[in-house]
Amino acid sequence: MRPLLEQIPRPFRWGFFVFAGLTFFLLAFRSAVPTYVAAEWREISARQEEEISDAVQGEFHHRVRRLARIAGRIADDTTLLAALTSNHVEELIYGYERLNSIEAGKSVSIDLLDAKGTPVAWQGRNATDDYSKLLNRDS
Repeated sequence: MRPLLEQIPRPFRWGFFVFAGLTFFLLAFRSAVPTYVAAEWREISARQEEEISDAVQGEFHHRVRRLARIAGRIADDTTLLAALTSNHVEELIYGYERLNSIEAGKSVSIDLLDAKGTPVAWQGRNATDDYSKLLNRDS
């Protein structure tokens, strides 16, 4: 009688050993990864938190600089402000056309207010209905 290993065809033996090896590897991997993540989680989460914070702050500062540039252009444009506060229709039309020619983008609303907080002109979507809240005045 032949030994048992000689009776089983060779491909089946290789399949068994490969399957056993892969099973061992996957079980070891399954137990090692959660242990590693648990040990390194504080460092990983702190690093991700810092990266996200830096990205948000960078985007915020970029947007504030862009808005300040647009506001500065409008504030420096004396002909625009004079046209929008004029009582002549032609000058008002010119002021609105000049305001609409400012490329602010779809995400920016330009609202020009007088000294009392009353809207004089705007471009884009309306930012708010009650400007007194933005100007820290009572409603």
